[in-house]
Amino acid sequence: MNLYTKLTLDYLRYNKRRTAFILVGIMFSVGLISSISTFFFSFGNEIIAQTKRDAGSYHIIVRNAEPAWIDYYRKHASIEKVGLVHEEKVKSKKGKEFILRQMDPIANELLPIGIKQQVSSEIDGIMIEKRSLIWLDKQLKLGDQLQYVTPDQVTHSAPITGLLLPNNNLGHGDQLYNQFLYAYQLLPTIQDTKHVKMYMKFKSHVEMDNELEGINQLVGKENVTQNFRYVGNLDMGSESWSEASIQFIPIFLVVIVTFAFIYGTFHISVSERTRHIGMLRAMGATKSNIRTMMLIEVSILSGIGIPLGLMLGIFGLWFFVWLYRMIFVLQEHSFFQIQFNTSFSVILISVVVSLVSIFVSTWLPTRKAVRISPLAGIRQDNMSNSRYKGRFMDRIYAKLLRIETLVILRSMFRNRRRFIVTVFALGFGLVLFSIFTCSISLISKDQYNIRKNSPDFVLYNNESNRQKLWSLQELRDIEQVRDTYEQFGRSRVLFYLPYHTDVLSKYHIGAYTTIDSKPYKSYLSTWNYLSPENRTFLKSSLREGTIPTAQQKGKSEVVLLLNDDVQIPTLHVGDEIFIQREEINEDKAASNRISEQDLVKAKITAIAHHNTSSRSLDFIVTPELYKLLLPESAKDVSSERVDVFLHNHSEEQVVLNDIEQIIAQDPNWGMNNILKDTRNYRQAGVEILILLYAFVIVILIIGSTNMMNTMVMNILIRKKEFATLRSIGLSYRSLQRMIIKEGIIYGVFSALFSAAVSYSFIYVTQISNSLSTTWIFVSILLIPLVVTMGIGYISAKIALRSLKTDNLITLLKG
Repeated sequence: MNLYTKLTLDYLRYNKRRTAFILVGIMFSVGLISSISTFFFSFGNEIIAQTKRDAGSYHIIVRNAEPAWIDYYRKHASIEKVGLVHEEKVKSKKGKEFILRQMDPIANELLPIGIKQQVSSEIDGIMIEKRSLIWLDKQLKLGDQLQYVTPDQVTHSAPITGLLLPNNNLGHGDQLYNQFLYAYQLLPTIQDTKHVKMYMKFKSHVEMDNELEGINQLVGKENVTQNFRYVGNLDMGSESWSEASIQFIPIFLVVIVTFAFIYGTFHISVSERTRHIGMLRAMGATKSNIRTMMLIEVSILSGIGIPLGLMLGIFGLWFFVWLYRMIFVLQEHSFFQIQFNTSFSVILISVVVSLVSIFVSTWLPTRKAVRISPLAGIRQDNMSNSRYKGRFMDRIYAKLLRIETLVILRSMFRNRRRFIVTVFALGFGLVLFSIFTCSISLISKDQYNIRKNSPDFVLYNNESNRQKLWSLQELRDIEQVRDTYEQFGRSRVLFYLPYHTDVLSKYHIGAYTTIDSKPYKSYLSTWNYLSPENRTFLKSSLREGTIPTAQQKGKSEVVLLLNDDVQIPTLHVGDEIFIQREEINEDKAASNRISEQDLVKAKITAIAHHNTSSRSLDFIVTPELYKLLLPESAKDVSSERVDVFLHNHSEEQVVLNDIEQIIAQDPNWGMNNILKDTRNYRQAGVEILILLYAFVIVILIIGSTNMMNTMVMNILIRKKEFATLRSIGLSYRSLQRMIIKEGIIYGVFSALFSAAVSYSFIYVTQISNSLSTTWIFVSILLIPLVVTMGIGYISAKIALRSLKTDNLITLLKG
């Protein structure tokens, strides 16, 4: 062990508290970097795994595959796997048609086959969705034999061995049939060479674009379909710069705080050791020796702090996730359902980023230490970069401020760099807190805002212009269902409303139009059909006017249905509007070439308000007006969606089972569970809050550690100054108050810095336009001010423990 290594170790042992502060700061910085890296690494793996479950793990599909192609690509050096699927339209025992897909084991592996329930994994067994099975035959169940007839009139039979999870991606690349009419059969090999699809997966090192070009030339581009979802999410490293930046932004923020912390700590250290380094230079130590001594110190602290930080980050993340799972019930797609794993690359990135940030941040303090003159070892006081100037201001300050405050301000001015770094390190965490708080408050009003009286279930038709095979009355007969609202297949049309109408600008298309010598403005919207069931629904949410009855036979009556997203306060019952006769031609509308012959006059007879799955204006027309507007389509009014409202949300599962039984009669219909989606949205909001504020808390811990270290080192450096004040009559209690006041002043300046930066950000991004002045004041100034003053007070109290009652004469001699 050489002399400089021994001196460094002695210094670290002697200043145990400073060494502990530095190690804590490095540990939290490295821990935060490693946990962020682990989170994004695990999140990327989860995206790939979820993509395989939803969209499969194949890259392309080749339709109408010939035997020669199959043999060629099975031996191709760039292809990892080739799976075959033979499909044909068959009929069930009751004459209902469905698509039977026979696949080999490789295709079964590449396709997104999700098993909901399985009684056997035997070859030749048929797997099918539950509602498709009910549609084929309500009496069929797992384990039964399914009989079907092929196009050549041959009857086959196979056991039903599994129920599939609903997955729209199973019909990927097919436009002929609806995805809910598929059944899958696993075979050892595919013998039939007609109507065969080839599912191909490339090897990882292959340049896919070049290979795809060759495949298109051989088999024809029209026969090739890419699995874009899998290809797009397969390699997280190949994402766009905008997506990659999201992952590196938090790491970059941690690096900034780490830089400020390490720089401030070593800057104070060099200032405190000025005389010590000067004496070494006077005894013959070269600049290179001093630089080596500083690098040894950094290396020792890094060698201890980085491994501890890695363990803190990885195990801390696992503990954090475990604790969350113990407290909360996880919903579908929760962030905390991810299987968190680390890898050598994650550890390597964390170590490299940490080392770079630590060594770069110590470069300026090391440069300062190298420049210390040998004469500094002879002087009785420590070197200071600047002297306090301003005698004129001294006289003003002396009249306005007490002596303790004046001493604090002079000290801060003399050590401006240290003061700025400390304020920045603490204030930066508060900037993040304020920005996150304001942004989340804005998001909660928009994306995560769950509207009252919204539908609890939404049923949707996957095939337009096709009548449903079940009746709406079946839904209304469910005891727990409060109401239903049916939305029919509707054209996008122009509604001309009075010019004073206040409507969201996104619905406006053309300029003002004069109709009947009155100014009107055109708005793009959709319309609905006033069925008897919808008439009942509208009556329950009527605001003003009267709902047209079936006996009135009114040809020009319209009911306006408003919702929480779109309201028109200046439109009233009795107002006249005009509706375009045909489907909208946006070019014609934009050019304002609409003639009065294209329009039908209508009168608003009622205005209702209710939240439906449609988030636009709903103009509901009578059957007579519908025929007048679209006479060719009036005979075939097909249902598009049905909103279902419950009496009590606790009855969700009962209603869910009943609805599944009803829509199973028509496999073209699907269902969205809005209650479940609402729970997922709310939990997603809670999880985002927890993750963001956990990040901010760790940043604040690093900044607070820097503040404590600054206060402790200030006392050690200024012992002679404090002794001088004591000798001229300053009491020990007054000295304590002065140090506490100094910590609070640091906190106040940090809060002011945070408020200035945070408000500038939300002003430039226009977030402030959507928030109240009170909320901005509380989140940007009041809360940060209380937090920083508290941190400053605690830091000062901890630092006071280093203030020993040494002999004044000894301290004055230095």
